[in-house]
Amino acid sequence: MATYYRVTSFLLSSLFVAAYAAPCDEYAELNDAWRSVNYITNHTSRLCDHPGLSFSSGLVPGWYRFIGEAGNRMPTVPPESDYHCGTHAPVWLNGPHPTVADGVVNREVCASLNEYGCWRSWNIEVAACAGGFYVYHLIYTPACSFAYCVENGNVMTTPQTTTAPCDEYAELNDAWRSVNYITNHTSRLCDHPGLSFSSGLVPGWYRFIGEAGNRMPTVPPESDYHCGTHAPVWLNGPHPTVADGVVNREVCASLNEYGCWRSWTIEVAACAGGFYVYRLTYPPDCSIGYCVEPFVMDQPEFDTGLSHGIVIADFKDVVCTKKTRRKFCKKCKMTRGQHVCRRCRRSGRQNGRSCRQCRHCQTCKHCRK
Repeated sequence: MATYYRVTSFLLSSLFVAAYAAPCDEYAELNDAWRSVNYITNHTSRLCDHPGLSFSSGLVPGWYRFIGEAGNRMPTVPPESDYHCGTHAPVWLNGPHPTVADGVVNREVCASLNEYGCWRSWNIEVAACAGGFYVYHLIYTPACSFAYCVENGNVMTTPQTTTAPCDEYAELNDAWRSVNYITNHTSRLCDHPGLSFSSGLVPGWYRFIGEAGNRMPTVPPESDYHCGTHAPVWLNGPHPTVADGVVNREVCASLNEYGCWRSWTIEVAACAGGFYVYRLTYPPDCSIGYCVEPFVMDQPEFDTGLSHGIVIADFKDVVCTKKTRRKFCKKCKMTRGQHVCRRCRRSGRQNGRSCRQCRHCQTCKHCRK
């Protein structure tokens, strides 16, 4: 049940502050006990945050704060199974909560169903408030039976230092994650939870070590079933420098001719010790797994924080001129900065060339200006 809550503040010193404080001053409170990750229901007594049905919860779009016995925040991992949180497909936050300094941010939320941790997804707004709580701009779920889920958890409203992920991380040394490791359908692995062939990965900060490599590739693998999985995941953008701090980057799962068949966002940081760390989340489904490649880390790049960051070794000294564009992007006749593979997921073709033929064109964005 929602209780409307309003605080009038006369201490807002600027429009900048007001922009971030507004949702923390005006919100409704949700105290439904059935939203708890520990509340289990069944098909006949389930509820839903979609309107117009006999079992709709009554939620309307707006800013909400979770209170009461169910908890104080949305979970950031999917519930263990269906029919948790008083609904059939519980909704969780697929990403980290923000800090007060972040202001209002967009975050993906996922409805988990059966073995699919992110069966359906959409975006909501989230903000951390100086009073030590989170508020969420909830919208109607796209269908039933979906409902927003709640847990009890720590509320970290102060910003973390950029060194934090470089000091606290887990190490991943799975040899099968290598771009050169080729598997098949029967022996594939997956970073999505709850399946017999799941890898056991849980969301968190990771550093890649061992024979597979030390960083994620920035171009899609040559074909399916590389990296010990069916649809290998690569980083669709340059790695950051130490000076960049923690950044958001898109990752893509490549499948068949589609270089970016599915995509989502993770956090990445470059550490002064000469390595990268990645905040990995569950991929939206299976069989998808994070991929790794070996790379010689250039220590001066990490120390100086060059604005360009680390680049693919083959393109490190390339100046993106008409000549180099012709050399490296010849196959798909595209210019620097154009990504044909991102725009032809459905048809698999654009400009008469397949997405796979155009994969080298994506690397042109790594040329130095």
